[in-house]
Amino acid sequence: MAGYHSVKDILTICSDEKLPIWKVIMEEDCIERQVVQSESFAGMRAMYTAMKQADKSYDSRRRSASGLAGGDGEKLHIYNMSDKKLCSDFTSLAMEKAVKMGESNACMRRIVAAPTAGSCGVIPAVFIAYEEIFNVPEDRIVEAMFITAGIGAVIAENASIAGASGGCQAEIGSASAMAAAAVVLQHLHLHYITVATYHHYSLFHHPKEGQPPAYRKQQTGNTDPHYPAARPEPPQRTTDGRNRTGHGYQ
Repeated sequence: MAGYHSVKDILTICSDEKLPIWKVIMEEDCIERQVVQSESFAGMRAMYTAMKQADKSYDSRRRSASGLAGGDGEKLHIYNMSDKKLCSDFTSLAMEKAVKMGESNACMRRIVAAPTAGSCGVIPAVFIAYEEIFNVPEDRIVEAMFITAGIGAVIAENASIAGASGGCQAEIGSASAMAAAAVVLQHLHLHYITVATYHHYSLFHHPKEGQPPAYRKQQTGNTDPHYPAARPEPPQRTTDGRNRTGHGYQ
């Protein structure tokens, strides 16, 4: 089975091999690392377990070296426990978990850099909240993790997931796209990836004085996978060739 370099490649392999998206990506991992499928699946489960452990180990008393990060996740938790929240239970919990994970990273706690340390809160926040709110079996979440890995590989090859070259908008935009693909994997609405990515490239493409710390952007970043999944129409393609958003991943 040939490797993939775009979402179109992944869908072509799915069609030719009669396999779901997550299994196509898992088999590519098996080929690349020379492991059997059970090892690949166990490795991805271990990654998700590490995410859940990092979520559980959040400590609201910790502060970053600068003193700017820490404690906000607990504030969100208190807010979510009130009857004042404006968002759904899932979205509210995902925002809370995203900020907590970002703060843990800033405070030098253990996190999973997926796709980067700067965007470490988006994917685990979406998946853990999704599992808790909708009572999804863990195996389904592990399958979704393979989706995120495949989409992340496509973005990294065709654009960038690095903050050094694309800023935190590339990191969190990519993470949002990866999570969006996983959330809607049953429906194959892969054009929603572009919505999530373009939203962040547009929102944070020109940094301005007074912007919130990057970890707080994850609060909005993790809501993107839920937002595009509800949109019925595909996004308009952009002509901006610098970040290739809107056409570079298809």
